Amino acid sequence: MLTIPTDPKDLKGFRDFFITVRSQACSLAAACEGPLKTAWEDIVAKYDAVLAKLPKDADGNWTVASCLDSLFNTLVSSNACASQLSLEMTKLRGQTASAVEAEVLSRITAGALVPMEKVAAQIEAAVAAKVAAGELIAKEAVTQLCSAAQTKGVTEGEAKVRGEIAAAAEAQKLIATRKTALTTAGLPLPDAEFESLLLGKDEDFATAQKLFGDRKVAFTTAGIQIPDELMANLWLPKDRFGTFEKTISSIPAFKVSPNPLLRADHAATGTAKVMIV
Repeated sequence: MLTIPTDPKDLKGFRDFFITVRSQACSLAAACEGPLKTAWEDIVAKYDAVLAKLPKDADGNWTVASCLDSLFNTLVSSNACASQLSLEMTKLRGQTASAVEAEVLSRITAGALVPMEKVAAQIEAAVAAKVAAGELIAKEAVTQLCSAAQTKGVTEGEAKVRGEIAAAAEAQKLIATRKTALTTAGLPLPDAEFESLLLGKDEDFATAQKLFGDRKVAFTTAGIQIPDELMANLWLPKDRFGTFEKTISSIPAFKVSPNPLLRADHAATGTAKVMIV
């Protein structure tokens, strides 16, 4: 059998142990109510009894064995307290579950909560209400709208392309008609980059023809004869025609002297025939 040490330092360690455990028991007693509070207070009293029996200073007669009875009594009380605590926890768990269930049922009754089996129905009802109010669109309607939009887009696109093709064909037909008219009238055709003259309205095209004639008469009146290969320049826009006019007017080879045998009214055009007798 082991001999329990009787060294004076053992007294201090024994006292510190009981003081610490007693402090914990006091805290639990203050936090609990009912039977648990009573159990913890009983344990605190037993710790006080043990501490009261401990001498302040170790003497040769003190041993740990002299306090074992008090220690064992304290441990038994602690075990009883633990058992009581388990019972209280079990009871509390049942009470809590009942209280929670009652509170949930109360809120459902008051309309603050919705049972799980009714959630889906309420969602469907809310969605149906928004669809009826026009805030949402049903899937079938979305599909129909997309299909209709696609059909409309294809139809409009096809109509646009057909319209562009028809317009281009009409434009080419108008150009061909006016080219034929100019050729029949003995007039040169505009260069390709100025074919837009042939696409204008009738009054615009007539104005362009008159401008061509006025420019030709002006050159003839000024005694300048334009070669046939340069005659198309009379269709030029105003800014470019000005440059052409200056260039032609500065070249002596294009200038002709008036025929003294022509009448004054034909001298400018040179259209009268001259007979030499």
